[in-house]
Amino acid sequence: MAGHGIEAVVDDQSVLVGTRKLMTDRSIDVASAEERMAALEAQGKTAMLVAINGELAGLIAVADTVKESSKRAIQTLTQMGIDVYMVTGDNRRTAEAIASQVGIRHVCGGAAGRKSEHRRQAAATRKAGGDGRRRH
Repeated sequence: MAGHGIEAVVDDQSVLVGTRKLMTDRSIDVASAEERMAALEAQGKTAMLVAINGELAGLIAVADTVKESSKRAIQTLTQMGIDVYMVTGDNRRTAEAIASQVGIRHVCGGAAGRKSEHRRQAAATRKAGGDGRRRH
């Protein structure tokens, strides 16, 4: 279940908290939560589903706060002509929302368990350009 959620027994109730994938792998219908999840993810929040005894029971959203110093660092790198990449286990919608807040144009969302693949791709892109700077 790494990267997808957790499973526990609480007061003799089977509880799952996690991603769409976890729920669909366990045959839990999440259609009723899709619209709300999409809205939360578009705001840069990570939406986690909650199921109790095999039935969807709720939705939890969490969000990271983007530090002002992170925005400045990304702006500085971009002004230097360096392409900045964001590789994250967050779903693509959430990743794109956060990236837009800080000015990152290259996003690899949903990379849980695949980060090394995305890092290789980013490294290959940098290598093709030499020092990672854009050529005009």
